[in-house]
Amino acid sequence: MSEKVSLTSSRIGAWIINLSKHLLNYDITDPGLSSLDSICFAGKCGSLLIKLSADDTEQLDFRKIKAHSRLCGISPQELDTYLSTLKAKGCLDWDKAGKSFEVLAFSRERVLTTVAEVFESVMPNSLEKAIPYLLEYCLIRPRLGFESKEFLCIIMPEKHVTQVLGLVNRFELLGMIHIDGKSEVLYFNGYRFSDRVKDIGKALASLPTNMRDELNILLSEVARRPGMPPENIVVKDEIKNLAIGLGLIEESVVSSPAGSARFLTTPGLAPPSVGRETSHLEDDVFHHAKMLLSSLRFGELRSSAYRGRIIAPNVLVSALIDRDRVGPCTAIGEDYVILEGEGVIRTIPAKEKSGKQFYMELRRREPAEIVRGLLETGTSGTLDARSLPHSLELPFVYKGPETSRPIATRKAAKDDPETIRKFLEELRT
Repeated sequence: MSEKVSLTSSRIGAWIINLSKHLLNYDITDPGLSSLDSICFAGKCGSLLIKLSADDTEQLDFRKIKAHSRLCGISPQELDTYLSTLKAKGCLDWDKAGKSFEVLAFSRERVLTTVAEVFESVMPNSLEKAIPYLLEYCLIRPRLGFESKEFLCIIMPEKHVTQVLGLVNRFELLGMIHIDGKSEVLYFNGYRFSDRVKDIGKALASLPTNMRDELNILLSEVARRPGMPPENIVVKDEIKNLAIGLGLIEESVVSSPAGSARFLTTPGLAPPSVGRETSHLEDDVFHHAKMLLSSLRFGELRSSAYRGRIIAPNVLVSALIDRDRVGPCTAIGEDYVILEGEGVIRTIPAKEKSGKQFYMELRRREPAEIVRGLLETGTSGTLDARSLPHSLELPFVYKGPETSRPIATRKAAKDDPETIRKFLEELRT
């Protein structure tokens, strides 16, 4: 008998957001995406709302609304539909001229609940309704193909089960590995394996000693210094691909005029601890904390010398939290494109200063508070904005774990399928 799976509205919203962001990696002309239209639409609604909504009710002009929508993959022709949907849900409103928008303050939890409501309101098909439940089912532990089919048969007509698994395989919505000697596959969900400390420990014990030792080094280093570049941790690339592919660690990729760089974090941006449950999928579903941490690490470790480097990331993030604003300086108006586009910060022209100088303020405190808790303790007390670098070079492109994980999974499965099979089999028991 298959286990029952129940999902709260916010949990469904989190899965919808994760799915929609993952699907942005595929060509919009792919005919398979037509079966997932409701997921894509509701997910983009959530991505737009989290960018527009701050900790307090705010007035935005249409230019900013359009800029945020483009980052969500929403075309100008589609924007009216998305805005009308959010208005119908009581999220925002606008004046008669359509030039000034009032966006209500929405917590992350409320955004996710709204996503679930939008999803239901756009009449999702039975395939779309089943997918979040299948992802949750495979999150609890890895599942063999026949188990996944039995589970789906409980929640939907049997004739649609093959279609659902076809979409899962086509768009890599779950990790999958073929089991040698059997005409069977094993599905796994890499979003929260690191919460299962005892299970992970047992699975690691099944691996060869040298591989287990390297994995332990990798996991310990990433937990100790979140946001570290993978090349700064001395373990084999095969081990890193294995850990990323299985979801034991997450990789973010950022780019700037100085080049690209990769940074590693633990899932949920916190070291795994006994007693944590898999209910924390929602904690950083929009990746804002990972984005902020990766940006700070980029400025610290990768920024060009002629532009200046972040000397102490904890000082910068503490200044953002503890002061009303930081700055002014020219770099603030140039180097925080990702964070401003995502609605994490706002930049304000320093009209009293000469040249193009800007102040920075937080629109959402939560990501900064998560990151400050992770970074090493630095200077305490009131921080002077003059302690911040006046010339930084931070990223303008961010790719989250949903982009890196499938690539790493394929590499790991190709390099050492037997190790992955043993690891996942241990997690099943």
